[in-house]
Amino acid sequence: MDRWTLLRTCLAQSWNPHWSDADFLGVTLTFLYVTAALMTTYAALQVWVSGSPRSGRWLWTLAAVCLILLAINKQLDVQTFFTQTGRCVARAEGWYGERRSFQEVATLGIFTVATFVGATLMVTSRRGNGLMIAGLGLLTTYVALHVLSFHHMDSLLKTPLFGLGLARIIELSSLLVINYAAATKRPSA
Repeated sequence: MDRWTLLRTCLAQSWNPHWSDADFLGVTLTFLYVTAALMTTYAALQVWVSGSPRSGRWLWTLAAVCLILLAINKQLDVQTFFTQTGRCVARAEGWYGERRSFQEVATLGIFTVATFVGATLMVTSRRGNGLMIAGLGLLTTYVALHVLSFHHMDSLLKTPLFGLGLARIIELSSLLVINYAAATKRPSA
């Protein structure tokens, strides 16, 4: 089977869109994603209209686009699509047993890029954007760990803390930080 046929087969078998996280916390997180998407979009528009420095405009625009996509993903569970498709391809090509090295390289790559982008944004952005960058960094870390789905990492992320899993606490706190940063954003920064 050629690679494109394999990929199409895996894509067709991997995922079906469905409403996910219908419990109270899932609905609350979805609300926070939608709120963050709306608030960062509004902040981005304010920053663009005010003529703020270029780095601030792109930071808030990037945040708005990412949060819109994550708000949609929260209920459609698109990351499962990528995870299951990757597993299917790895099994079909015979390297599923060696997937850990791929996961480690991918994780290191994501953290390296995220750290570089975050550091660049921290240096080039004006004051007042650090909280948004920190919130996005925390959310990016959560998403990366969730998508790459290390089994030993999954068990750590499910560790209960304050009645919630650690992953939920990271996700919830990052959204609260982002919402707060957007709510307190002044267009000139």
